[in-house]
Amino acid sequence: MQSLEQIRAQHAFAKAAEISISGDKDSFLSLARSLPAMLQGNGLLATWAFLLAKDSSEHKKVRQALFQHLCVTMHVPENLTDRTVFTEFFISENHFNCCLLRQFTEEALKYSGWLKRGAEALCDEGRGEQ
Repeated sequence: MQSLEQIRAQHAFAKAAEISISGDKDSFLSLARSLPAMLQGNGLLATWAFLLAKDSSEHKKVRQALFQHLCVTMHVPENLTDRTVFTEFFISENHFNCCLLRQFTEEALKYSGWLKRGAEALCDEGRGEQ
């Protein structure tokens, strides 16, 4: 049985590997590097709103990676998408309370650290060259 830490690492490195093959590695790397600080400084709700507002390819990829991970680890309702989870779950008083928000934010922060590591390992082409 995998630990939660192993699941975080597996999800993050799989997403970084996918993007390193097909996407804009530099933009993804930049956003993945800033994601932990954004979550820690602004919280999950403000960070998610930012990722929704900046609907560029790399913002969408990071938002979807975070959403997919939270679906698996935090049991987000299956009928939601990375866009509707904000309005129908995160800010709905019927579903979400401050304790749950704290748990989601903590998990998002831990996962974002792994996503940053995965992006640095697999998308940073200038790494080690000096």
